[in-house]
Amino acid sequence: MMKRICLFGSSENMGGTEMYLITIVRILKNDVRFDYLVYHDCKRIPFENEIISYGGQVYREYYRNKEKNRQGYISPKKIIEKHPEWDGIYLNVQKIHTAYRLLEEAKKAGLCYRIIHAHNNNYMSQIGFKDKLYELYFLLTKRKVITHYLACSKNAGDWMFGKNTDVTVIPNAIDFNKFKMNDLIRMKMRKKYNITEDTIVLGFCGRLCYQKRPELLIDIIEEMKDFSRFTLLIVGGGELFETIRTRAVERNVVDKTIFVGATDNPNDFYQMMDCFVLPSRFEGFGIVLLEAQAAGIRCYTTDKVVPYETNVTGRVTFIPQEATASEWAKKIIEGGFDRVDCLSKLEESEYSMEVMYKKLLSVFIPEPTENTAGGGNKSLQFTLQLEVYEAAA
Repeated sequence: MMKRICLFGSSENMGGTEMYLITIVRILKNDVRFDYLVYHDCKRIPFENEIISYGGQVYREYYRNKEKNRQGYISPKKIIEKHPEWDGIYLNVQKIHTAYRLLEEAKKAGLCYRIIHAHNNNYMSQIGFKDKLYELYFLLTKRKVITHYLACSKNAGDWMFGKNTDVTVIPNAIDFNKFKMNDLIRMKMRKKYNITEDTIVLGFCGRLCYQKRPELLIDIIEEMKDFSRFTLLIVGGGELFETIRTRAVERNVVDKTIFVGATDNPNDFYQMMDCFVLPSRFEGFGIVLLEAQAAGIRCYTTDKVVPYETNVTGRVTFIPQEATASEWAKKIIEGGFDRVDCLSKLEESEYSMEVMYKKLLSVFIPEPTENTAGGGNKSLQFTLQLEVYEAAA
């Protein structure tokens, strides 16, 4: 019988985690059945129809720990009891939070897969004393609860689980053909947004939030004095969308900034760009850099923040985090705006769909062995056939 796994971690907004989740659903659709567990008040999530078309379900049953007294509250224990069809729980998180309770209950129920996947290497916002206390509890108990430690990069794994934990890095693969250079789409999209061919488009694609430092994008375009030549294209929504648009107005560059908002076809917008800028404060990986390289454009991102593994084609420039907007602008202009077909190099990398498929398959298909570390006969873990990162002692 095909294994059935519960995925947790999708939000209503399109982002890197949401893209990763639908990717594993797609490439493992003939091997594993995936259901989604989301917050009870979560509206339609990205790719919901597609998830269901592959035989999965979307359950709006998870309540935050602080909502215990809310009418209709379902505890993690009740959720696990309600779904005996699940063989495991797979948490996809930006930081450790109370969804960890799902894995604790999954262990008690004898579920074989109890997975946490780290998707970031820093905090999205300030955390308080209770959060730090919960993290300490997690670090002290994780070896008795978790069967698989996964991460989008070694840095993300070390940050979330600690350097003395064996972490399996699952490459954030994408369908490179979807993003490859296409002059016809480029002409069509530029015409739609009234962008002439001699205009140079600086692009950004992602969630507008503190992590991505989107305010620097406005500062960079302001520094480009030849406004008749440069335009900024911002693709994505998020909590800072209106704040960034207001900043563009205040800096008098709103007429040279295109705000697209959230979209289901970001691949088409990459074709409009002449370079890609990702000035993040921190990143678990930065999958958008792979998409931009597939589109043949140069990329600029933050040094010692974004993993160097993202530079598959040699066309990613890393700029110091303390650099000013003027310095970012200078680096971008000096780098040039040539577009080069790098598809073959990307397809040969570890970020191909084939490599990701093999690594994921080896997580879910091996036969289980007794988990002596878990302290119970019902608790099982799987012998991984993956390449793991053994952190230095």
